[in-house]
Amino acid sequence: MGLQLSLNEQSIQLDPLNRGISMRRLIASRQTDLVQPSTGVRRMTIDHRIATALEKVSQVGFFRLARRDWHRLASEIGLSYSRFHHLFREQMGIPPGHFIKCVRLRQAKWLLEKRSIPIKEVMFSVGFADASHFCRDFKVLTGLSPTSYREQQRRRRSN
Repeated sequence: MGLQLSLNEQSIQLDPLNRGISMRRLIASRQTDLVQPSTGVRRMTIDHRIATALEKVSQVGFFRLARRDWHRLASEIGLSYSRFHHLFREQMGIPPGHFIKCVRLRQAKWLLEKRSIPIKEVMFSVGFADASHFCRDFKVLTGLSPTSYREQQRRRRSN
């Protein structure tokens, strides 16, 4: 069973067991139809440098990635950080940091729904070190605190 991650109305399958994104599926989901006046519709795929970066990130793990790692990653794929950030945002629809935060928070939602581990353990397992930061970001995503979200999910399952 996987977790759905939505990016600009695109769905991506997140595997909660290895906590990685299927990069083929991610890249396929970001293909865009562009209409050319003379030829009709053609397919445009994600930039190979962004695809390479996402592959590397998935190997390292989304939950162990620090901000400084983006700078190193950008240089590994031959881009300055500012160009990488711009290209990532253009290709994925959101900046790299928001992408990772979204993946982490979606995984936290899945853990709160499916596991009965303490919320602090959920927070640490998805890469947050500060409880107030985690709770604030989680509430922005769901409209509920992690505790309220878990209770709501338990009530829904019992009905």
